[in-house]
Amino acid sequence: MKILYLEGERLWHDALREGLGNGFCVLSAFTLNEARRLFVNHSDIDLVVVGEKIERELDTLEFVVEIRRGFSGTILAACTNCNNGQELIKAGCNSQSIKSHLAEAVVRSIGQPAMV
Repeated sequence: MKILYLEGERLWHDALREGLGNGFCVLSAFTLNEARRLFVNHSDIDLVVVGEKIERELDTLEFVVEIRRGFSGTILAACTNCNNGQELIKAGCNSQSIKSHLAEAVVRSIGQPAMV
């Protein structure tokens, strides 16, 4: 399972990897340009997780709109603010999760048991 995670703070990338355990390949993007490059270079991405902010509030909306045009897989909004999650859903995300419960949300979206 290959996951692209766009999030500006390293601690959330580490928390997702730890929560998922083995069997998942998490491609970490800390900038919008890095996320675009990884998305283009990895055509086998199964799931995209998008944080609500890289440099400014909701600057990831454009990325969601861009990839939704050609990506039929799940895009999950990872949020600390539920209102921002709703905006990301309007832009093309399938659902949202609070960042502290992101690993569980990823597992639910793909139907595999979570690592406890």
